[in-house]
Amino acid sequence: MSRKASGRSIVLIGFFGTGKSEVGWQLALQKGLRFLEMEELVEESMGLPLPWILSERGAPAFRDAESTALKKLTREPPAVIAACATVVRRPLNITRLRALGTVVRLTANTPALLARLDYAVERPLLPEGHLQRTVRRLLDSWEAAYHQAADFTVDTSVRTPEQAADDIQELLAVGKQG
Repeated sequence: MSRKASGRSIVLIGFFGTGKSEVGWQLALQKGLRFLEMEELVEESMGLPLPWILSERGAPAFRDAESTALKKLTREPPAVIAACATVVRRPLNITRLRALGTVVRLTANTPALLARLDYAVERPLLPEGHLQRTVRRLLDSWEAAYHQAADFTVDTSVRTPEQAADDIQELLAVGKQG
């Protein structure tokens, strides 16, 4: 994509298990920036862990908190931000993501995602039992929004977090030249 970033942060978006946290932490170290986890900001603002937010208050309350956290991030100093996997589900959030800076979508192939998610902590949107079918259904339904939001895409299927962070650094350098 050719859109120039209007902010200075780097925002990582992508599906569960694509490595937003690990890559984001590594990228923040490389760039000398703060690292922020949007899910943690939502949990702090609501005073509950994510699974409880979804079970006690429901998905609409989580989406509202997610949007509010994103709005607050627009007033923060530059950072590397790991966005919630679902943040792109609201069009206004895509606009806010773009206002923050460069948006990098992390992807991974289905076998890599399934392997990573099999060892992951509880994810309320990914119930046990039909993980592969659920992953494919959600990926298909969110694909267009992820594509619309991203300036760049990095596939983490066979990349370490350090390698993926290096890939992002290269894309950012090329983007500044173009």
